Amino acid sequence: MPGSVIVEELAPGVLIYRMVGILDGSFVSQFIAAADEQIAKGRMLDLFFDTERMAASNPDFRRRMTEWHLAIKEHTRSLNVLVQSKVIAMSVAAVNLATGDMLKAYGERAAFEAAQREAIERARAKS
Repeated sequence: MPGSVIVEELAPGVLIYRMVGILDGSFVSQFIAAADEQIAKGRMLDLFFDTERMAASNPDFRRRMTEWHLAIKEHTRSLNVLVQSKVIAMSVAAVNLATGDMLKAYGERAAFEAAQREAIERARAKS
């Protein structure tokens, strides 16, 4: 299944990345571009990664995502991941190990969406 990423700004500094299929390192530039736009506006980031429809990722994707998370650490308030697949959960655990537990994983959509609502409210209160 070919991969895709859809990025949406939910509020200033609050982005959701909806990931589908199999992702490789070529997709990371889409993640970076959207976040860099927010950072350039002086915003702290609350990033949400919806991996529910993601089938897999390759090692280059995980390596580049890890490097990116570390590079934006000072601009990041939260990194949140909805994880349904055991394969994706293992990838998230590996990235978390390498980044010092930057990612918060959610197994339930309701909790993931509640965290989004909190981030949106926080961002709007600052605007």
